[in-house]
Amino acid sequence: MTKDPSVLLHRAKEIAWRIPEGQKRALLLRGVAQTFAHGAFFAEAQVTLMEIAEPHHREGAFLQVGLEIFATQGEEGVASLLTSAPPTARAHLLARIGTKRARSGKRGEGKKAFDEALATVAGVISPRQRSLLAADIVARMAGCGLLEEGRRAARRIEAPHPRCRAWSVVAGMLLREGRKADAMAAVASARSAANEIPHAALADAARIRIVEILAAQGEWTQAQAVAETLHAPLPRSEALGAIGEAAARSGALAEPFFAEALSTARSIDFERQRSEALLGLATRYTRIGAGTVADEIARAAAAGITRIEDPRWQRKMWHRLGGIALRRVLEGKEKEPFSLAEEIADATVRCEVLCRIVRQVWTMPSLRERTLEAVEQSLDRITDPPLRIEALCRLAEAMQLDDPDQATPPLKRATEAVSTLSDPEVRGRALSRIGGVWAQRRLNPGEALRSFSEAERAISQISSPYWQMRPLKRLIETMIACGFLEEATHLAETRAQGPTRHRLERCIALAYFRRGEETRALGIAEDIDDPAERAMALTRMARAACDKMPFGR
Repeated sequence: MTKDPSVLLHRAKEIAWRIPEGQKRALLLRGVAQTFAHGAFFAEAQVTLMEIAEPHHREGAFLQVGLEIFATQGEEGVASLLTSAPPTARAHLLARIGTKRARSGKRGEGKKAFDEALATVAGVISPRQRSLLAADIVARMAGCGLLEEGRRAARRIEAPHPRCRAWSVVAGMLLREGRKADAMAAVASARSAANEIPHAALADAARIRIVEILAAQGEWTQAQAVAETLHAPLPRSEALGAIGEAAARSGALAEPFFAEALSTARSIDFERQRSEALLGLATRYTRIGAGTVADEIARAAAAGITRIEDPRWQRKMWHRLGGIALRRVLEGKEKEPFSLAEEIADATVRCEVLCRIVRQVWTMPSLRERTLEAVEQSLDRITDPPLRIEALCRLAEAMQLDDPDQATPPLKRATEAVSTLSDPEVRGRALSRIGGVWAQRRLNPGEALRSFSEAERAISQISSPYWQMRPLKRLIETMIACGFLEEATHLAETRAQGPTRHRLERCIALAYFRRGEETRALGIAEDIDDPAERAMALTRMARAACDKMPFGR
């Protein structure tokens, strides 16, 4: 067998046909068909499409292959595919043909393609899928300037949520063209559709979209009127904030909208939702350059985040606050780059954010040293050993970008901390992480291998072979990503079992193929016991080979 992608794909297809008919075979044939098309083997792709029996995978494959052909050969190339394509794929492709025609000046021809796409939608069985498809087509029509046709099509959409989205897009395009009366009629239709949405959260999300479209075109009064109809205070605050941001960007008076948004946010009873609303407003103030106000609101949010009982949501909110702190640094307007980050009460998240800041201020010695001091202070507050090790690894990654030698001390501290871990799985996971950082940018391959070896020994101490597979898989995947293919191959062959081994062998084969060792890669792929993984490995290698080919073969 050669590295010719066509040969590899025919072999993968041959293996797929030995698998009993069902989802697995259909998925493999779909991958083969899409890869044939990716490599511009269009005839082979179309033949493979006709062999996919499962409707969902057949439909998805038709669409992806059709898009590849359309991108390369235009509508002439995809014409033969349209006659046999399932309705969903056919409608998508016709909509793209209509878009291309309309944007090239052939509005009449584009309209015909869109009409045919809408007619095809009627053949889709699922009412929800019909509505979603029709809304996508209307959005494309509006984007091409076919607004009257889009308005007529929007009226016929069955489900209220997609219909609201379609009317919102049409309204935005009408406003852009200066047709305010028609746009307001479209907004009224969108609002009417939003009122029909049974789920309150979805209805509010649809109304926010209407607000954003109106605000983007300077229709502040109309946008505010829609915002006031939102049921819950969190989305209402978000909508009012969107109006304020749009007004500020256009030079209009924004403060009344922001003031109402802030008042609404502060009135929320639940801590999580109030913190989320305040952080959303702080983010908007940051984007318009009002950093001082953003910091004040973010600090108010931080006080509430500490009272959130769900640790997952609390961590998520701390990360959002960290994103605001990082943005302030990127703008270069924060004299104390870690001051806002210090508001983060979770020491692990604070250390992660500060490590990201370290990357941004590394070329500024004074700020760099002060930020590193803040990182050290955060590290001292992390009492959980695995989290402390992860924080040290993040610090090493941040430091080695500019000076690899600087990454050595935190990595050695992380390695020393491993001795405090008693759980072999946790110890193996920590050593895998440390080895991965040692291997980055070839910082110290010897230390990386030593860490990987110690990780393997720790994993072997897990009592059940079954429970060894998950950390072992993570270790071998890290080794593959770091380029230690020989060591990863040996470990997979001697330690991995069952499906885990088969998946790892597929990853190893692809890594060797990408490294240019095609013969060895093919040998590993052909030796995979699981036929589905063997076929998938050959398909992935064929795609990698296609990526190296000149356009159009």
